[in-house]
Amino acid sequence: MALFRKADLEDFDAILPLKNEVHQKHAQAEPDFYRNLQNAITKEEYAQELQMHEVYVLEDNNKIIGYSFCYVMEIKDHPLILNQKIFFIDDYCVARREKRKGYGRAMFEELEKLAKAQGCTSIELNVWDFNEEAKTFYKSMQMRRTRIRMQKALG
Repeated sequence: MALFRKADLEDFDAILPLKNEVHQKHAQAEPDFYRNLQNAITKEEYAQELQMHEVYVLEDNNKIIGYSFCYVMEIKDHPLILNQKIFFIDDYCVARREKRKGYGRAMFEELEKLAKAQGCTSIELNVWDFNEEAKTFYKSMQMRRTRIRMQKALG
């Protein structure tokens, strides 16, 4: 049975290959945006992320098979926008070899429980347009498209 828990610094070596997997996919699809790096994050950067984000892992048989970097964003007393508390998923990954086994759904459901427990009004994230697999997954989790970000390269 999978175990969902808060990540710690000792998880770096297990998270790094997953971060690299995600980064390589994005670097190949968006080479004008992402650097082509061997390692997507250093241990020092990961330690900073642990301070700035809520980082969670999903383990199965004592092996990390997924992670999520999240934070809570609150909008209060804005003149145009209703008050809200958003649970923002900044980075989300299930190992390629473990996809379509229910792990992504299990981790998302755990994040949803955390968001509700923190009094959040919604869960939000960004997904690149090329990433059909991710868009299909998030739609299956009852997420809906709320905005589109567009780009025009100038050089």
